[in-house]
Amino acid sequence: MEATIEIFNNLKSKACDNTSKILLKVKSGARKNSIDGFIEIEGRKYLKISIKAEPTKGKANKMIIEFMAKELNISKADLEISAGKTSQYKLLNINK
Repeated sequence: MEATIEIFNNLKSKACDNTSKILLKVKSGARKNSIDGFIEIEGRKYLKISIKAEPTKGKANKMIIEFMAKELNISKADLEISAGKTSQYKLLNINK
């Protein structure tokens, strides 16, 4: 888990740069919002997160934006889910 924290902290520092992208694997309907590590799928690293909201009417996507903005210490307006809005696999753009 320590390696996960180090990698995520690296993502935080990159989020302060112009534009970054983060691949997410999301588990919705969780007990709490959390970052659960990384998973590699077909050679691509995904940040695994758990979100309390259910995936209905965009509730989970909205909570993802709120949670990630808080974790990255940036504005919600700087985040956008650009792919995977109805999938557990998402592409999160950081525009700063």
